[in-house]
Amino acid sequence: MKQIILFGSLFLVLSYTQGQNLNNQVTFDFYMGAGLSKLDDRIVDTYSLIEPTYRIGALIGGGVYFGCFGVNLEIGGFSINDNDSFMQLNTSGNYESTTFGWHATPSIGGKYKVKKFDFILNVGYAFASAQRSITDCIDCRTEKVSINNGATIRPKVVYHLPKKYFFTSYEHYSSNHMQSLILVGFGYRTNR
Repeated sequence: MKQIILFGSLFLVLSYTQGQNLNNQVTFDFYMGAGLSKLDDRIVDTYSLIEPTYRIGALIGGGVYFGCFGVNLEIGGFSINDNDSFMQLNTSGNYESTTFGWHATPSIGGKYKVKKFDFILNVGYAFASAQRSITDCIDCRTEKVSINNGATIRPKVVYHLPKKYFFTSYEHYSSNHMQSLILVGFGYRTNR
């Protein structure tokens, strides 16, 4: 953990020194991505999920950068392989539950530009929740799958085209329920 804090501090100093040349530049980001993350074995055992349990998800996000410092918000959903799904009979027939969740991650960070690449480091806090339920059924039973929230750190590499970009990132969670997230996506950036 000390190495992460040291690396993050050095990165923010680099961002700040480069940001002196971009003080008046404000950029707006909108992006979409898809990712894969593994859930910790403890949550797998507690809720009888299928091992290895990956959450596969998609997200949308946006951010505002003031020079080289930014504020971001991501919102997304994810599906979990479930070994303990339940069946329920309703007016349309007998249906099996699925396990689906959502997450939201506000974050702040800095970026360092090198030609067509941005190297970004964000720190934030992930809020997540999941439940077993039957899709499109109002009166069917649901079961909560408790996922701990926690701090995140995410290095991200961005490759720019005119007004568009592609990215890949790795997100590490402090939560003992979620392990790392690998994400790829694309976005659109505009200057004020």
